[in-house]
Amino acid sequence: MKKFLTIGFYSSLALALVFGLVAVPARAADHLDAPGLTPPGGDTRLDLTDVYVFQSPSNPGNTVLVMGVNPLEGVLNDGTFRSGASYEFKVDSDGDAKEDQTYRITFSAPNGSLQQSVTLRRTPAKGGGGSVLAKGSTGQNVAVKGGGMLRAGVFDDPFFFDLVGFLGLDFCNPGTNFFAGLNISAIVLELPSSSFGSSNIGVWAQTVLNDQQIDRMGRPAINTVFIPNNVFEPSGSEPSQKNAFNAGK
Repeated sequence: MKKFLTIGFYSSLALALVFGLVAVPARAADHLDAPGLTPPGGDTRLDLTDVYVFQSPSNPGNTVLVMGVNPLEGVLNDGTFRSGASYEFKVDSDGDAKEDQTYRITFSAPNGSLQQSVTLRRTPAKGGGGSVLAKGSTGQNVAVKGGGMLRAGVFDDPFFFDLVGFLGLDFCNPGTNFFAGLNISAIVLELPSSSFGSSNIGVWAQTVLNDQQIDRMGRPAINTVFIPNNVFEPSGSEPSQKNAFNAGK
């Protein structure tokens, strides 16, 4: 019931945006950030929601990279990853805002139970096929060559947002997480920090299909807040500042 009520609220929020009742988008860090509250490329499986980077709480010598996709998993989609697409972590280790390494994750088509095979490759800055670091299945912890772990599957949406309080509808009960009980699909990659070649790194993520970048995210909320949205613009139409941002470098 929570999920269906949320869909109704998203619809109401879209109407509020159309009629100018809400000045700032309230779609979490990067959820549904194509024109008209739609996913980039028209596919929620390629829609980045959040990117996290932090020191492993269980192993101080490791770094954890997390990429979320599939907003409202199980409601807007079936919770799988797009086969034929690549989900990529870009890592800059020398401060020039250009990737020095790419960790590329790809998936097979889902089976009858929606489980997928998953493959992790690391490619250098100059491209190429790269080396395979891990192979396994979604919903399982997969060991990574050289140390670390990969897991891809369904997770509780970790983004906390008090939407009711933000809209000023109920200041008497702050702290309610609008996204509690809602899920996303996520890729969690834990690696030895030494593998990045630096203790000071920059990380961003992108989704790619047919050699075309569909979505990107580094800092949170750049597209949702700072890139103008023409709510009367047909979904997927070009040119669009939001679509151009998602496909840009």
